[in-house]
Amino acid sequence: MTAVVLHGRAAKTGFEIRQMGPPERRAPRNFAQGSDYIWTQEALFDFKLYSGTEEALWLTKSLLDAQTNEELGALASAYGHVVCGNRFDGGECSLISDYRDRVNDLRRLHDLLQDGHFSESDLPPSGLVYSPFSVGFSYWLVPSEGPRGFAPVLLTHSLYCFVCHEIISLALANRPLLVCKACGKFQRPTARRDSKFCSAKCRVAHHREREKAKILSNG
Repeated sequence: MTAVVLHGRAAKTGFEIRQMGPPERRAPRNFAQGSDYIWTQEALFDFKLYSGTEEALWLTKSLLDAQTNEELGALASAYGHVVCGNRFDGGECSLISDYRDRVNDLRRLHDLLQDGHFSESDLPPSGLVYSPFSVGFSYWLVPSEGPRGFAPVLLTHSLYCFVCHEIISLALANRPLLVCKACGKFQRPTARRDSKFCSAKCRVAHHREREKAKILSNG
């Protein structure tokens, strides 16, 4: 199986949530006035992340689970921005609403593949082959101990493309991330296929909520 590698650049020095106003809108690339942005320093560190590893699984789960601006910012600092940002003030800014749209696209992709009955079949460009799940990879060859002395690698600089691949690969292997019915968090695919909760705490909380709803419905 061909390896897939995310070759990214990330600041790894933290982030700031910035609201852009009139002065920032006069920058070379205009910003949406009054909108929140994730700002990180100019990318300083190159990194490589391989598909199918524990870190790739953690990243996929974390991105799908991310709800707050701070969670998104921490991921942007560690792995780069999931959307193309504007260069500004010695760093990179991503509009948070755009960031959330892309994460929601990834969640939708997961949901479409979750039950094993994929049904979206529109032809390009309106179908799933392109927007919003289009992915692009470069084809590389790297040294290998195999008989030919080389091995193919699919390489991407896009965090979005990489996570798309991880979600699709998990679904093809019948190991999709599961969603807890209580807290809504994504579970690791090592959980039982019929698992409904990520922990005993969530299972008890869900049971209590159901019992409370029954009491209220019975007057």
